[in-house]
Parts: sequence; C-alpha cells; structure tokens
Amino acid sequence: MIFGSEGAVVVPRSVSLALWLPRVCAAPARMGDALRGVVGDDEPHQVRGLVSGSLAQVLTGWAHRVAACVAVCPVPGDVSSVPASIAPHATEAGEAVLVRLAGPSPANVALIPQVEQFGSAIEPGWSVVWDAVDVPEGWELQVMGACGSIADADRQLRAGMHEVTEALLTLDVARSAPWFADVVDTLRDPVDLSLVVPPDISARVVSVLERAARLRTVVDVATRDEGGAVSASAAASRRAVLRTLDERARRAMEAATLLSPLAMG
Repeated sequence: MIFGSEGAVVVPRSVSLALWLPRVCAAPARMGDALRGVVGDDEPHQVRGLVSGSLAQVLTGWAHRVAACVAVCPVPGDVSSVPASIAPHATEAGEAVLVRLAGPSPANVALIPQVEQFGSAIEPGWSVVWDAVDVPEGWELQVMGACGSIADADRQLRAGMHEVTEALLTLDVARSAPWFADVVDTLRDPVDLSLVVPPDISARVVSVLERAARLRTVVDVATRDEGGAVSASAAASRRAVLRTLDERARRAMEAATLLSPLAMG
C-alpha cells in the first residue's frame, strides 16, 4: 500500500502504477512524475522475471506498447478479477497490475509487488520488487465481468459510504476504541491523491478512488476491532457487511484503473 501523511492507507501501489503506466509509456518524458507517484518514499523499485531491471528501465522498454492495463486487488476468497495462474501469488500480495503489450512481440504480463519493510517504527522504509510473470490472454474480459463499469462503481460506493456508517454504529466505540472517531472522520474528509495519481485523470475517477480508499481504510479498522458489547451473531453479521463493502471498494479501484479497448464505447 501507499500511505498518506497520517499513516492511513490511500491506494495500493498497483493502482498508482496502472494509472501512470499508459501515460508514461505514451509520453516517456513524464517518467520522473510517474516514478515520484508510484515509488514515493520507497527505495527505487526493481522488476524481475519475464523482464528485469529498474522500474524506470522496464517502463522505458514498454514505450508505446501498452494496449491495456488494470490494477487488481484480490483477497482470500475473492479472486474473481485475477487469472487463475497468478491468483495465489497476487492474493498473497493483495494487488497486481495486468498489462497487455502490443508491437512486434505482443505479450500479457502481470506485475506483482513484493514489499519488504526495513528500518524502525519511527523511520520505516520499504523496498519493492515487482515480479513480472506471464498471464493468458482474455484477462480483460475477466476483469470487466468482475468489476463492472466506473458508473457502476460510483453508485455502489455512494451506497457503501452510508452502509459502513450503519455498520460502525454497532461498535462499542467508547469502551473498545476511543481513537475510532478519528478513523470515522475519513468517511467525511477528502483524500488527497495528487501525489500518487496522474493529474490528467478524470474527476469521476479521482472521486471513485477517493471514496474507495476511505471505505477500505475504515473497513480495515472496523474489522480488526469489533468492540466488547456485541453478541457473536451481531459481530458475524457486521463482518459480513464489512466484507461486502470492502469488495465494492476493491472493485471500484479496479474499474477506475481499467484501460482496455473492450471497455470503451
């Protein structure tokens, strides 16, 4: 994940890369901006596998070849948007970028980040290596079937923001999580994505990504802290609601990053 200034999860690295990938490969002069958005405070990213080198070298080699790409966000039990051949690998990472390359040597590639944290809790650092592996053709239709359109994602997220608020009301906030009010504020406060996404993406995509990021952050915290004054059945019901909301947010991130001729029109 890429973290915001207050430590809250903003977007997975794969989301940032999937949005920058077609832009920097179409206009290599934007490489510096793309690397700042994707890499952020990490150590320089590396790539290994089907292609190897620094992330900058790989993107340079893919100049004018990216025909389709998307970020996928699988979790255990929900890999509907991920080709079966990479599902275990991508699920372990929680994210991946799928790319179709055109040109004299067409290929379908998945980039799956392996992230290692180092340093101290006060001054942490991250090293990131992207595993480049082959994926079969047809992933574009699979992703489209799983995530739907950006308009669908927008509607689902608007409903989800209300539903997660209702789910959180069952938490015993005062006794179990006195800090929880700060997290609930993320449902209202905007998320600044300007440092991690291209400046020329549409306002609708930015809006969907912002709401999805806020929703996943709150769902994550609510899932980890169930409170002490609810029954086992109520806790199980709340977990089911939160899983559904997280799925909506993940599908929204996928729809927001999908670039494919099949999805146009």
